[in-house]
Amino acid sequence: MSENEKEIKKLDDKKDKIKELDTKLKILRTLPETPTEKDKLRTALKYEKEKEGFEVVI
Repeated sequence: MSENEKEIKKLDDKKDKIKELDTKLKILRTLPETPTEKDKLRTALKYEKEKEGFEVVI
């Protein structure tokens, strides 16, 4: 596999991860306002996005 193909694969994986995190965020935004569950999910999502190197605005 060439260097370009490796880079494309890495970017595709990152794109898939972004889609997954965005889906989780959409679900989070539609949840009822139960503070404990929503806060747990928000914290988990924020941590996951920051770990991936994204700036988080919720």
